[in-house]
Amino acid sequence: LTSMWVSVITRVLEQAEVLPTGLDGILLVGGGAKAPITQHSLSTALNVLMGSIATDKLKQIDPAVQSELTVLGAATLLPSFEYSLADGLVRR
Repeated sequence: LTSMWVSVITRVLEQAEVLPTGLDGILLVGGGAKAPITQHSLSTALNVLMGSIATDKLKQIDPAVQSELTVLGAATLLPSFEYSLADGLVRR
């Protein structure tokens, strides 16, 4: 999982034209973010990309606002997708 996260984070940072050191943090929202394996592999991936300055970059969200942030993230991604009855949800 760690290599997958390194790849995903690297790709997102390249698209955003941001260096790994430019990250203030990564918000963990959604059901999978609660899994210890997800947290550990993301933490390890950040250490690979950033070294010792990656400490405390993963941010756990207050459960009271977690569902709202999950919806906000989904809404942000929505313009990148199209939906049809035949194909379902497809990334453009």
